[in-house]
Amino acid sequence: WGGLYTCSMVFNIVFTKFSFNKMKDMNSWEKTFLNNMLGTPVILALAAAAEPLSEVVETTLGLSLMPGMIVLLSCVMGLGISMSGTKCREVLSATSFDVLGNSTKYLTLAMSMIFLNSKPSTVSLIGVIVALTGGAFYSPAGKTFCDFVTGANGNKERQVKSKKET
Repeated sequence: WGGLYTCSMVFNIVFTKFSFNKMKDMNSWEKTFLNNMLGTPVILALAAAAEPLSEVVETTLGLSLMPGMIVLLSCVMGLGISMSGTKCREVLSATSFDVLGNSTKYLTLAMSMIFLNSKPSTVSLIGVIVALTGGAFYSPAGKTFCDFVTGANGNKERQVKSKKET
């Protein structure tokens, strides 16, 4: 399963970045909608395999006010996360986007510990350390964090600036 997941994630990230680069006239809302619609068939298939549709509809319609508000809030937060991802894909390479996603794993682990009172395993902690270390040492070819913040274009632009100054 791990290998299948890795292959599907790599395909998703590269295909989405390729698609977004081809459709330059789409705005962020349209890209977010497209991205979510591409994932919908997979989610629906998994849901159909896990639960009968009638039970899902009955449970959803039977929600009282507070659980319904929590589901609605979850949908709004999901939209926000999706919009953030779309904006990040516009400015980052596919690899940088993947590194960013993996670097946030410590947040997932921390939230799990705080809200679900879970105890992380040694393997989880090692995985978080590996993800954070890899994220800290990764930089796109020829670009540094300072270049990203200032908008400079890697080593080439720094060399041009230094030649102009001398």
